Amino acid sequence: MLHHYFPTQAYMRLYDAEGKLSYCTPVRGGENNLPLINLASGVYFYEVMDGEVSSGNEKIVKM
Repeated sequence: MLHHYFPTQAYMRLYDAEGKLSYCTPVRGGENNLPLINLASGVYFYEVMDGEVSSGNEKIVKM
């Protein structure tokens, strides 16, 4: 599980190392969980979009 705090309603998009969208879910203010158990091992990147604005992205390495 990935725990992250988002101040507003937004969408989280998770991409694999090749840039393919692997997961997309709405997120809201407070703590949000991203279930990683169904993902294959590898490198992923996620970004949080609030409308058309990206709040940045982060790398996740699943072993």
